[in-house]
Amino acid sequence: MLTEASPKSREATTRLFQGFVTDFGDELGEKIIKHIVDQVGGYRILISAPSPDPLFYNSRNFRRLWRSTCEEFGRASGRAIMNKLIVELGGRRISFPDHEDICRFERNRRIRNLYNGTNCSELAFRFRLCRCQIKRIINE
Repeated sequence: MLTEASPKSREATTRLFQGFVTDFGDELGEKIIKHIVDQVGGYRILISAPSPDPLFYNSRNFRRLWRSTCEEFGRASGRAIMNKLIVELGGRRISFPDHEDICRFERNRRIRNLYNGTNCSELAFRFRLCRCQIKRIINE
């Protein structure tokens, strides 16, 4: 089921993704994030609380992500990655961002960083948005 991520879901996945970069380093962390977005980006997944058998208690999409992560990063690293995901997000239904969401989040962050209090029109032209969209992004 494709879905729009809620603000709480975005915060949780942002913390998780930052944790991957912190725990596994920049290069591997980015590769992990790309893998997760490729596999389940745009989908809402229920992640059960930590349990002895995480594959039994979770959804088909979660099990597919688990298998593909272990294939991509090796069994030990894949388990570590997925266990971090369970510890961080266990007990929640979470919507993972897709590539379009990530690009939009990055664009909005750049707009907020470039805003100087008077350059709405300039930013609207530069990012091909209308002024009201720029104002909404700045006020988020």
